[in-house]
Amino acid sequence: MTSRDVLFPTGEPPSDVDVLIVGAGPVGLSAAVELTARDVRVAVVDAATSAELVRAGAMGHSPRTVEHFRRWGVLQAIRTAWTFPPEWNRGIRLATSLAGHDLAPAGRRPQAFSLSRPIRRPQTALQQVFVDHLALRGVSVNGGWRVVGLTQTGDHVETDVFSAGETRTIRSRYVLGADGGSSTVRRLAGIDRDGAYADEKMLRLVVRTRPGALGPAPSGTNIVYNQVASGFLAAISPTEWRVYAGPFPLDETPSDDALLDIARAAFGVPDLDLQIASKTSFYQATRIATTFRRGRVLLAGDAAHVRTPGGNLGEGFGDVVNLGWKLAAVLAGRAGDTLLDSYDAERRTHNWRVADHALASARRTRALVGRIRAIGVPADDDTTPAAAEARQSIAALLAESPGGEAPGVVFDERYDASDVIWYEPGQHESDDPWTATAYADDPRPGHRAPDAYVDPWGDTLYDRLGFTVGLIVVDAPDLAAAFSAAADRRGLDLSIVHLTHGPARDRYPAGAYLIRPDQHVAWRGTTLPPGGAAAVLDHLLGTVTHPKGSTMSDYLDFTGPAELRTRGTVLIAPGRGESQNSYLRLATRLAADSYRVRVVPAPIVDADDVAGSLDRYASVLADAVKGVCAAPSRDADPDAASHSDDGTRVAEDRPVAPLVVIGADTAAAVVAALADRAEPEAAWWPAAVVLAGLPSYAVHEVGGWDDELDARTHCSVHRGVLSGDPAVQPGTLAGPVPARLLDLAYQTESALPHLILSGDADPYADRDQLTSLARRLPLARLSVVRGAHHDVLNDLQHRTVAAEIVSFLEALRAGGPLRPIAHSVHSAW
Repeated sequence: MTSRDVLFPTGEPPSDVDVLIVGAGPVGLSAAVELTARDVRVAVVDAATSAELVRAGAMGHSPRTVEHFRRWGVLQAIRTAWTFPPEWNRGIRLATSLAGHDLAPAGRRPQAFSLSRPIRRPQTALQQVFVDHLALRGVSVNGGWRVVGLTQTGDHVETDVFSAGETRTIRSRYVLGADGGSSTVRRLAGIDRDGAYADEKMLRLVVRTRPGALGPAPSGTNIVYNQVASGFLAAISPTEWRVYAGPFPLDETPSDDALLDIARAAFGVPDLDLQIASKTSFYQATRIATTFRRGRVLLAGDAAHVRTPGGNLGEGFGDVVNLGWKLAAVLAGRAGDTLLDSYDAERRTHNWRVADHALASARRTRALVGRIRAIGVPADDDTTPAAAEARQSIAALLAESPGGEAPGVVFDERYDASDVIWYEPGQHESDDPWTATAYADDPRPGHRAPDAYVDPWGDTLYDRLGFTVGLIVVDAPDLAAAFSAAADRRGLDLSIVHLTHGPARDRYPAGAYLIRPDQHVAWRGTTLPPGGAAAVLDHLLGTVTHPKGSTMSDYLDFTGPAELRTRGTVLIAPGRGESQNSYLRLATRLAADSYRVRVVPAPIVDADDVAGSLDRYASVLADAVKGVCAAPSRDADPDAASHSDDGTRVAEDRPVAPLVVIGADTAAAVVAALADRAEPEAAWWPAAVVLAGLPSYAVHEVGGWDDELDARTHCSVHRGVLSGDPAVQPGTLAGPVPARLLDLAYQTESALPHLILSGDADPYADRDQLTSLARRLPLARLSVVRGAHHDVLNDLQHRTVAAEIVSFLEALRAGGPLRPIAHSVHSAW
């Protein structure tokens, strides 16, 4: 061990945390930094007790990675964590050897897409900074604990860890496997990998010299090309250097003497006194996990993706910043399970892109070395004109070859197939294809938000956004107000940045841009979509999902907790003037009780063609049912058929029973009329219906929007939802409901169970008609809600009404004759 190695604490890990991180490499430790900043309780365990500099992997870190360091608040500590003399850091030199001839000017062309600059520090330096940062915040990092078992049990994971003859069990809500390419967590979670194996191997050596053997200030970072050695030659300490050797057949073990000859050729000093400090095999191959998530187990870094070396640690940091805010939002109860699914959908796609490029790039480099050696690299002491000409030919060949960091790999982490990004119409068709060699700042949804200075004092846009969801506003104050109100209602921190002038303003056309905490654009627009800012935020948080191939206004979907089986399926149909967004609260509450809920579009009723209107809405319901087929729980076998909560096998193309349709206002009349048709073979045919706020034949006139709100609801929150939703249509309750539709609704004799809900203060209801209807139906329950108005599902009594609906659903699930599950034997009130 040396002073530059990292010693992990060796205490006992806690028994209960929100997230257990397995692996104290840079990715695992940075995940702890990210999550701790979001008030998530984390612990880190690692089988090793230390990390040695001579075995450190990554050295160079891209501008995008440095952007993350800055946000985490560790950049300055990393900058000061030199392990070799700073004056050796003079850019990347291309040469025949360290002591030989330059083949290109040293240095690095700055990227135009980031305010940050790349940095070279070995990954052990990063680990030490992260460990120190976490220690100041009381985060448990413990080495010497090896994972030996992992069990997902409902709402948590139990992980068995072993050390010095002792086995402990750590209970956590989630486990993040960041334990390297041979990940134990991945194996215990039963996650396979895709990709091809290598047919040869390379060796990464660390060789040790005596102090001063290479002069007072050699170039610390080099790429060498000669007849024996090729690749990076980089200092990691004053006496230790990294050098590459190979390729070798998989079954070949080259001798130390042969490896030292390659190292001396890289230095260009044939008699240099060298010792091998470490040697590590690596492969030009791609192995990527088939999923980055299984239930409550997630993978990041090499545990999720191993590929041809070059920037893979940066991809691991990208995993961390993508996952961190999502996991924190789910743990805080502000986000749905879909948000965690998006981690796999976004990062795995991106990693395949980068892996394919890296493998192709490695093969091009191999071919380039072959062409250079075909020219013949002269010996360093050859100063003849022929040697000079050969070196010029090699330099020209290098100049023609793409080299350095590929901007698309560094900056273009676009997410173009995500369920939590609100894409623009036609965006995918107009997007330029992803390519490793090109990048342009692009503030469209899915892309990295361009960064720029926002004031003369050096503050950047990313500094202003910080760890929160952000809203960039350019000449759109009304949009800022709408998003601020919607965020407040969700308890969501929102950083609003108004751009009025300067470099940042020049990057963003007029409008508003919703920016995720990982600095990707989630939505942009100059006007709000149907459902308003609330719909955009709910889409971002995964509390509302939209089926593949649908428009944003087709359906709103809500799923229950990931670890629980679905108890049934509910379709909700809004009434006159309402949008689907009007039912977010009810749908969320029902989903919390493990019901799959879909809010469908409101029916459109043609007074001159009521029968045709009913036929068309039956088709709407049939289409809606197709997208809510049963889904297995997250920890279930993905190849197995789904089951309802009682264990009944469910066909994959059918919703989980019971299927119940809830209709409000005019939709209640439509649902009642359809229920009288007796079409049990129809795909949408329900087990029961709920009629809420069924209107009467009379017309209730109101004087304006405030009067209509008073007639609808006295719940201040819902009044705000209706008033702030541009899709809501004021005044629609003033018109009459087609009499033919009400005839069909009030004359129904359907045998389906009916729950009829009405507020006793509803000016649009006729209590006598509702009572008569309930008495005529064979299986009906009329529940009158004291103090409730027309929007009985969304008035002050919404919790009681939701409980009444859940009681009805549970009674349906019980089977047999329909009867209340709970009844009063005695009550004093």
